[in-house]
Order: sequence, then C-alpha cells, then structure tokens
Amino acid sequence: INDLYHRPKAILANIQFGFPSKKLKIIGITGTDGKTTTTNMIYSVLKDAGKKVSMISTINAVIGGKSYDIGLHVTSPDPFMLQKFARSALQNGDEYLVLEVTSHALDQYRYWGVKFDVAVITNITHEHLDYHKTFENYKDTKLKLIQNVKYAVINQNLKTYIPKSVSNDKKIYTFGLKQGDFNQQKLNLKLQIPGSYNIENALAAFAVCDSLLIDQSVIRKTLGKFNKDRKSTRL
Repeated sequence: INDLYHRPKAILANIQFGFPSKKLKIIGITGTDGKTTTTNMIYSVLKDAGKKVSMISTINAVIGGKSYDIGLHVTSPDPFMLQKFARSALQNGDEYLVLEVTSHALDQYRYWGVKFDVAVITNITHEHLDYHKTFENYKDTKLKLIQNVKYAVINQNLKTYIPKSVSNDKKIYTFGLKQGDFNQQKLNLKLQIPGSYNIENALAAFAVCDSLLIDQSVIRKTLGKFNKDRKSTRL
C-alpha cells in the first residue's frame, strides 16, 4: 500500500503545488520523544535571529506568522496539506521551513520530494512497534531522514546505529547531557522548562542553529526564554 498508494499520492501533491520545498531550506526533526519541542525551539531561534521561517509540527503549523491547528496531534500531515503549507511559506518569502517528521510519515512517503538540508534524530526507543513490528524496522525508518542531508544532528547514544556509508557522506553532529559535540557540561544551558530531556531537546536545537551559522548568543537567549506554554511533557 505504501508503494502503490502513498508514494503516488505524495508525487501528485508535489506536482500540484510545484515542488515548493526545493526552494526552501528544510530542517526535519524526528525521534521517539522531543520532536515537537525541538521543532518549536529551532523555529523560535531562527525567528529571533531575524530569519524568515515557518514550521509544521504534529500540533500546529505556523506559516507567515499565522498559526493553524492541523488537528492531528499524533502524526504528520498528509502530502497535500504539507505541500500546500510549504507553498504558502515560499509565497510568504520564507527562507526556512522546520518540519516535525514522524516515523509513520517517513514510512508512508509523506515527505517524498522534500529536500531536507538538516535532519535531527532526538532519540530512538522501543515505541510504535504495533505499526513497525520490530525495533529494527522502526530504527531504519527513522534513519531514512538523515540519508540525503548536508548536516545530521543525532543523540550521541545513536552513533552506533549510523552506517559508515552514511556517516562518511555528511557532517554529523552529536549532542548529549555529558558527551557529544554539543553537551550540557560544556554549554551549561539554562532553561525555563524542567527536565533533562528538555535540555537534550535544547542541545539538539543549539546544534542545528549553530550549523546554520546563527550567532550563539541569540541561540542561548532564545532557548533560555523558551517555555512552550510552560509544558513539561515529553512531546
């Protein structure tokens, strides 16, 4: 069904809306936990840095400064909604589009035709096996996101999962509380939101924005005031 239904649907959506993602710098975030928060953090940093940016998460989309409740809250939008939002972002003059990417969406080709410049994997744990059946299938689906990107940002715990053929082909940045290229012991980020998992989310966002050459003082300031409505759940 993925090859015979979902992929043709995604191809048609790209054709209908003119492959808008090819003219945007796309940042994709996947992982078992932390996708939504990290997506919002990256969007906030880019916005505070004066960049023209939109975002689409599983909760809402912010296109040209206007928020849309996409009504899903569990998975990524279908290809037609995704491509419509991407075209609207392009028409708004945006340079960046930040996308939360679920494993279901990756498996079902919803992001076919989307050219990701930077990809994030926050973590991979034993979840969603009702759909993917095995942890290996789930892991391999998540890893699809980093296959064709310029920069990949991954939790340092995932280093052993990355095939050499992938790691040799691109720049990979790692993050973690104690280890990684971007670690809390070195950066000592101060957040308003609680939880070590949110520190990891912030480290991932820091790594992404640093790879995009955003001034580190701007990154620190935005992450330090980020509150996401004071939520502390593991979104």
